[in-house]
Amino acid sequence: MASDTTVEITVKEVALNSLRIDDANIQYIDMATGQRLIEASAINIGLNDFWLHNTEGDTLSHELELGDASIEMSSGMMELPGGFYTMKTGELMISYADGSFSLDSFEMIPAYPKGTFGKKFGKQTDRFDITAGNITIEGIQFDSLLNKKFIADEIRLSTPHADICRDKRVARDMSIFPKLFQTSLAQLPIEVYVPSVKVSNALVDYQEIVEGSNKPGGVIIGNLDMIIAGACNYPDSIKNGQALMVNAKGMLMGKSEMQVYFYLPVGNSTEYFTFHGSTAPFPATNLNPLLAPLAFVEATDGTINSTHFYAMAMNDTTVGRLEFKYQDLNVAVLKKKKENEGIEHENKFLSFLAMTAIHKNNPHANKPVRIASMSFTRDRNKGFFN
Repeated sequence: MASDTTVEITVKEVALNSLRIDDANIQYIDMATGQRLIEASAINIGLNDFWLHNTEGDTLSHELELGDASIEMSSGMMELPGGFYTMKTGELMISYADGSFSLDSFEMIPAYPKGTFGKKFGKQTDRFDITAGNITIEGIQFDSLLNKKFIADEIRLSTPHADICRDKRVARDMSIFPKLFQTSLAQLPIEVYVPSVKVSNALVDYQEIVEGSNKPGGVIIGNLDMIIAGACNYPDSIKNGQALMVNAKGMLMGKSEMQVYFYLPVGNSTEYFTFHGSTAPFPATNLNPLLAPLAFVEATDGTINSTHFYAMAMNDTTVGRLEFKYQDLNVAVLKKKKENEGIEHENKFLSFLAMTAIHKNNPHANKPVRIASMSFTRDRNKGFFN
């Protein structure tokens, strides 16, 4: 009778004077289908004076002493598990001596178009189509990785573009409860300390497809610059009130200036956070790519003079206020369409009722500004933006 035997070997020390690999290529192919699952081209690896040993007086942890190490790769590709995404990378450079990581391009490519991705996935989910220019990490303490810590001075992302779409015609899985960003950071299996993350010239295009609409609607934020401070999940820091602080500036719908601030305490049991922001003036018609496909309403005229908002939220509720100043606003209510219909028609009766209920100006002459209150229960089966 055959039996499985497991042999455990405890490594106390590894030493290596020098190692050099030049211009290597790697491919991993599924022999059953012939599909390339992983590919890496023109790999160069250099390693000098490598010594891994137990920490003095501690046989459970290790210390790394290394003269220098470097990794270079011209390009890479990986089919992600599940068959829904392909990841591609450009030139990669890692230097131990400099504590640096540089990747000149990144792509995450979905396998199916927006209208069919959710159906193929089998349940409602976000479809991500992501590209990025240079990704740089500086001040990396590579030795800390041995003890399950990631420590770096700064991460910089240049020109990342995120095209995100959710098909709400597909049924949701009500057993899934997505975590908010600050909770995900707190629950990472490694400790993280990155005091500064900078994102420049980003674009975020979030879309949803709903019943009765034959095209996605959503929000575009372009020319987006962000500074994120406080990315730390050390237990002592969390006990002392560690928080992520996000300062973001961009162009709403790619056309009007906006600014948003987030304060997200890390590891808070209620997932409490706050946000506030404002926008500069813009034509009300700029909002139609959001309003028409999702709310079946479109602005036909008017100017949004400014918006100011503030809210406090947690895992189950959100409360806040919205000051929305506008003038000469006109709206039309659209008829819902069947999936194969391509013409939008105004519902004139509902448009008349809408204009009767909606004030044309805020504020009215010689009257105070009307301020809306926000108060709603958050659906915990949905993510941050859903």
